[in-house]
Amino acid sequence: MGNVSSIILVGENLKQLRVANNYTQQQIGEYLGVDQSLISKIEHGERNINMTMLEKLSLLYDILDYELLYPLKNYKAVPIQSDTIVDLNAVAKMNQVKTYLQLLRRLTQ
Repeated sequence: MGNVSSIILVGENLKQLRVANNYTQQQIGEYLGVDQSLISKIEHGERNINMTMLEKLSLLYDILDYELLYPLKNYKAVPIQSDTIVDLNAVAKMNQVKTYLQLLRRLTQ
């Protein structure tokens, strides 16, 4: 993932996912262990994303990592409505468990 148009598309997709899920750049930065300004630069196509961040964000948004390389279609966010701070690590883990359960269901059919 190195050409400029891919970097811009990934950034646009990440912003779309973040906004659809009602997360702030600050929340995403804390989840990834980076500064909010890096999230802004990634979303604006000014910086590239590394594989570790890509994998974590794929879990958080419940998508396959390669889907970020294409225009997002039919993405349906399920924002968590809460008056308290949302633990994004817990959200990602729930998405991972859901994916494993779906796989197990397919294997047992």
